[in-house]
Amino acid sequence: MIFHMKKIIAPLFLLLFAVSTFAVNSFAQSTTAVPDTLQFVFKLHGQTRKYKVSFKKEGDNLAYHWSIVRNLHLQTGSFIMNPKAQQSATHLNYLMPEDGQHIALPDNQTSYCLSRQAYDDLKTNGKLIYNNTPFSLVDSKDQALGTALLHVHDAEEGADMWILDNRELPIIWKMWDNPVEINWYVNVVPE
Repeated sequence: MIFHMKKIIAPLFLLLFAVSTFAVNSFAQSTTAVPDTLQFVFKLHGQTRKYKVSFKKEGDNLAYHWSIVRNLHLQTGSFIMNPKAQQSATHLNYLMPEDGQHIALPDNQTSYCLSRQAYDDLKTNGKLIYNNTPFSLVDSKDQALGTALLHVHDAEEGADMWILDNRELPIIWKMWDNPVEINWYVNVVPE
């Protein structure tokens, strides 16, 4: 009887090991690790500003901490997104960072990323609406951090966004031809 149980348990153990390994590998492939610090390069009216940025969980909130050296002085601040904004915001915040300011964004705003609802709409329907502007999926040819960038286009005003394919943090990796004229792209900061 013990011999028969060993014959059953060994294949069962191998099956469970294979299933758990597949599950872990599948999760790892679907979750993009975002580095601690990214560099956002903003372009506005011929000027360029390079901000170091980190997204950090602070309780239920997601804080976007930024820093820049201007006139030999380190300037810092943050934008804070509450859980409702992270889940269902419909607008981007375009406030200019101001030294020493830590701004709690309203429920309907995110900062340089989409809400999960907008991301889900894009993944499910190939479309999303942000800032009352409809965007449609163009392609996912480009990549960042080893995952796809979802390229969307606004046919009404001509804006393009490339969004990191990461539901927990769908960073707008690049914004171009923005009607409010604030364009940017993200660089990975060398370690």
